[in-house]
Amino acid sequence: MSEKIVTLGIDLSKHYFQCHGVNQAGKCVFKKKLTKKKLLEYVSNLPKCTIVTEACGGAHYFARKFRELGHEAKMIAPVYVKPFVKSNKDDTADAEAIVEAESRPSMRYVGIKEVWQQDLQCIHRVRQRLIKNKTALTNEIRGFLFEYGISFAKGDSALIKALRDVLSNENESVTPMTKLLMQDLSSEFIELQGRISTYDEKLKELAKKDDTFKRLNPVRGLGLISITALIIALADPHVFNNGRHFSAWLGLVPKHSGTGGKNRNLGISKRGDNYIRSLLIHGARASVRAVCLKALKQKPLDPLEKWIFGLYQKKGMNKTAVALANKNARIAWAIMAHGKKYDVGLATTYQNKVAA
Repeated sequence: MSEKIVTLGIDLSKHYFQCHGVNQAGKCVFKKKLTKKKLLEYVSNLPKCTIVTEACGGAHYFARKFRELGHEAKMIAPVYVKPFVKSNKDDTADAEAIVEAESRPSMRYVGIKEVWQQDLQCIHRVRQRLIKNKTALTNEIRGFLFEYGISFAKGDSALIKALRDVLSNENESVTPMTKLLMQDLSSEFIELQGRISTYDEKLKELAKKDDTFKRLNPVRGLGLISITALIIALADPHVFNNGRHFSAWLGLVPKHSGTGGKNRNLGISKRGDNYIRSLLIHGARASVRAVCLKALKQKPLDPLEKWIFGLYQKKGMNKTAVALANKNARIAWAIMAHGKKYDVGLATTYQNKVAA
């Protein structure tokens, strides 16, 4: 009778899956390459154990399948598995490295996304690609028109107004051929705008049904896009020990360098998800701008707004925006990890303690 498998590491791929199982003592008792169908059959007949994979394409799907079959599923980021690969890299060595990485007490894991969270992620990725296409198209139109001496302000409204002027019958600064080209590019631009708006509406529909969105919505500097992105990132908030770990994962904390007991803090580390970090910082920048405008109009500020404005006066716009983004990331983690609502009074009390 074969020994019981305690931990099973699987190197995922499209068709073939290399397995590496170890017993309680960490000795290899199972090593085999299986197809997708045979893998699920084998796992369904396997006594309850821990199944570990790398966080790669299809990993969330298989992790959900393994959980449905009664096993404990874990995912590890590939960057944490790579140091444990022995000698030459191949599927067998990768599967063994996954098990070795899982055995470390300080190993960090990736939260397993549910199907609806992956739906949200797909919408975000398609929307992000459309925005990049729209930006590239805008730059192309600007470059073409500048060759004819036509320049205009930034923004979609200024671009549409300039295209209308170019396409008007009175405008003779461009050739008829260029007008036809601008007509096609204008139609493409309007189509992209419409498609982006459609995905925004889809996000709104999904967000309205989610209680987490309602709890995060009152947080200053968070909106529809950033909140739904945070819901994706915090698929399982408990993989982070606290809010500071989550903000560090997003790259919103200072990186440091030191030796001999002397540490030096540098700029933010910019690790983790660039997309979510940029959303948080842009949202925070808008909030800082609104607070500064309110202060210039000499309107009363609440304690949090006083902190934002005071930091802005000392450190400037960029550092204040990053500090607020860091704070929002921690608040978002606390709300999702503990299932509580955003308490403005509690945030104000905490801010007063920090200021004191």
